[in-house]
Amino acid sequence: MTSQQSEEPIPPSTSEERVVPRYRKLHNEDPFDSRHLPLLKHELGPEEFARWLSYREDYASFRKGQARGAKGELKSRPGTHAVVDGPNIPATPPRTDSPFVAALTLEEAIIGLFKPPDPNAGKASMGLEARLQNELGVVESNFLNEETVTTQGVSLEDISDRFRKSHVPAEMGSVDTYMASFVTNTVTDSVHCNAPSMIGHMTMSLPYYIRPLSKLVTAMHQNNVKTETGKTTTFIEREVLAMLHRQLFPQHSDAFYAEHAHNPGTALGLVCSGGTLANISAMWLARNALLKPNEESGFQGAEKEGMMRAMRHYGYEDAVFIGTQALHYSMKKAADVLGLGTHGMHCIPFDDEYRVRLDLMEAEIIRCQENKFAILALVGVAGATETGAIDDLAGIAALGKKYGIHFHVDGAWGGPCIFSKKHSPKMKGIELADTVTLDGHKQLYTPMGCGLCLIRDPDLVRFVQKTANYIIRKESFDTGKFTLEGSRPANGIFMHANLEVLGVQGYELLIDRSCRITRYMADKILACDEAELVVNPQTNIMLYRFLPKALRDVTRAGKLTEENNLEIDEFNRVLQNRQKEIGTSFVSRTTIWSPKYNRDVVALRVVIANPLTTDADVDTNFNDQMAIIRDFM
Repeated sequence: MTSQQSEEPIPPSTSEERVVPRYRKLHNEDPFDSRHLPLLKHELGPEEFARWLSYREDYASFRKGQARGAKGELKSRPGTHAVVDGPNIPATPPRTDSPFVAALTLEEAIIGLFKPPDPNAGKASMGLEARLQNELGVVESNFLNEETVTTQGVSLEDISDRFRKSHVPAEMGSVDTYMASFVTNTVTDSVHCNAPSMIGHMTMSLPYYIRPLSKLVTAMHQNNVKTETGKTTTFIEREVLAMLHRQLFPQHSDAFYAEHAHNPGTALGLVCSGGTLANISAMWLARNALLKPNEESGFQGAEKEGMMRAMRHYGYEDAVFIGTQALHYSMKKAADVLGLGTHGMHCIPFDDEYRVRLDLMEAEIIRCQENKFAILALVGVAGATETGAIDDLAGIAALGKKYGIHFHVDGAWGGPCIFSKKHSPKMKGIELADTVTLDGHKQLYTPMGCGLCLIRDPDLVRFVQKTANYIIRKESFDTGKFTLEGSRPANGIFMHANLEVLGVQGYELLIDRSCRITRYMADKILACDEAELVVNPQTNIMLYRFLPKALRDVTRAGKLTEENNLEIDEFNRVLQNRQKEIGTSFVSRTTIWSPKYNRDVVALRVVIANPLTTDADVDTNFNDQMAIIRDFM
């Protein structure tokens, strides 16, 4: 028994009490298994144990077909109380290999896993669920308070070896056994993305209220494809889109939002599972709007007639979109899915600050138009994944307006800078975008699985609208009419909670704080002899690399050879791998073009957005790296 269980003595039996569910609640054992009779005898008391033996004997007769009630169910003897069902279904399924089979059938046991808690059962109202929640709560607390990033000495191969099954279990398993296995094999050696010294990726701590809220959202189990399964959550989602839309596009009036926030025929944006689908959705909107129906000719648009016919109708030889070489790899997926092929993503070189060259972008626009290429969109980046760089969004917007091209901004990472008075000027021009991608599960601090595609002109969604007779009818509020995904969880609830709790003030503080700590680390690198900046941070991502002692003077003198650079690259690969293996702190690694060295270089990558990260954690990372260099390299 757990310590919690031992603190709750078994209450005296009454004539109404059901023995089996209570026993199972406390012990997770099958009381019909004869091996447990001594334990039952010890815990039930003489009178109750006698009633149990009588019932057990009756049930054995029932199994042999010798005792049936009016409908074939077990009929109890006078003075006994048969157990047919109860609010607490066993965590361990009935044993079919025992000579005495459990009273609950396999079907009842399985159905019992889905039953809600009994609201009238007082302290134990949640039954097995409460016990499980309490046990996992301890695991959760330990996990969240762990300060290391990974478990030292556990390789990916070690973990891979734990999950080699290729057959679905033939029989029903035990909830308790599974949970214990899950904790041992999965939770214990998972990456502590919330650890303050984990400053290498775009994952971080979440507000405390998200965890209990997520349990409630899971219990509600809403499907936001349609109002018939997301009656209230559909409108929460629409409110989220309206709030973020107004933050991005402040030029709109109250009347605009009164008209469109809950308009069944339009949408201020699309909620999806992440930035990848948001970017794909934006390109989908741009393509269908460009290759739209033509009433005069009877052409029904790319949406209905496809890319090939649309290209022929409009006289195009090819289709592309244009952006920086720093575009996120999700844009390759968009090009592939929409039939452009990855070669349809035309990438323009960036300048020394990793911002797209506008002169070269315009030259590419002219070249594509001269060659009869359909340009679906110009794509600007607000917070590149590798460098944090923000393109000249106003400049790209001007090109879009000049040449009549859809302007999309991938702001999955840097978009939340709009909340900061200090950093929002870097986003100038985002308010002119036709579509903007944001990621809720990055700097908007929702759990994984929340992406948003905001749409400046809400009528644009008409070009992708799909309906069905049984759901998402044309006149309905169903958001599934416009989204690539059909069934969707109500993850907009987490975004709604954060917007209401954190507000502009909270988000501004978090953005400013993260940028300040990143600047602290950049200044630390600039002040030391052992390393150099590769990317000076514009917001809260930075790149740097360590220099082997023998090459520091050569580096400062600007006399590095190709062989020297290869040595520095390998030095940083080994350093990052060793830090990851030790697991007390973490930065990631990338290979990126360096304007300074006119070649690709291996760089260590720092991403700071965890509200728990402090200057001291930056120092810990730097000191861990210096210790590795001193002791192992």
